[in-house]
Amino acid sequence: MTNGHDGGHGGGNAAVADKPTSGHKDAGHKAKQTLIQEFGAKYDAVRKLADTIEVHHFQAYTGSAEALLKDKEGNIDYKKLKDANIRTSMADRMADFYISKAKQYFKIDESGSKLSPMQQEMLLNAYAGVTRGTLTAEIHKAEDDFTLEHFKGRVTEIKRRVTSTLLPSAYSHITDAAKKKSVIKEMGLEGKIDAELIEPEDLFPLMESHHVAGGVPQRNYEKLPAYKATQAKKTSQH
Repeated sequence: MTNGHDGGHGGGNAAVADKPTSGHKDAGHKAKQTLIQEFGAKYDAVRKLADTIEVHHFQAYTGSAEALLKDKEGNIDYKKLKDANIRTSMADRMADFYISKAKQYFKIDESGSKLSPMQQEMLLNAYAGVTRGTLTAEIHKAEDDFTLEHFKGRVTEIKRRVTSTLLPSAYSHITDAAKKKSVIKEMGLEGKIDAELIEPEDLFPLMESHHVAGGVPQRNYEKLPAYKATQAKKTSQH
């Protein structure tokens, strides 16, 4: 799904993180977040969003299956998907569900002009990683193989894409060496990682470990050039 995360979505670019709390430790003001705390808040937001989208995908499928695929005994009969009209209805119901959730997330009010079909497709792709068109094509191609088990694999792929697309936003505020140095110090790695040499994408797994596990084991960074450089420097000084 976000989810660092797969989020999203499925390739979409929904904003997920709030700005850090600002202010000073004066009376009536909240303490300003540290850079690593800001990362943690954004990281958690991405993961929660990816998890939420994952649940919404399953709700879209199961709700549509309950409405369209039950036999007379009330059991799910995937053979009903051999009917082209049922397949189209399945895609439409799922797409409509995604749109309703996307509108809630993006706080879209349609009291004025309604979204055009193209705008709906863009909204679907941004939130759910699918469009009505691609969903319809997939269901028609799979026919009665479009089972819940089949769909689970698709959702796993979408969640992973959401997470990988959105997780970089969690460290987008780490923009220069001074900020990287501050983060490195906060993680207790001062003197071990060269802030000038480490790239944000290499710093991210270390911040993730610090946030999730409460620490960063040496095996997580000992192969990084930014670590080897500090060790080489220490060796040359002796």
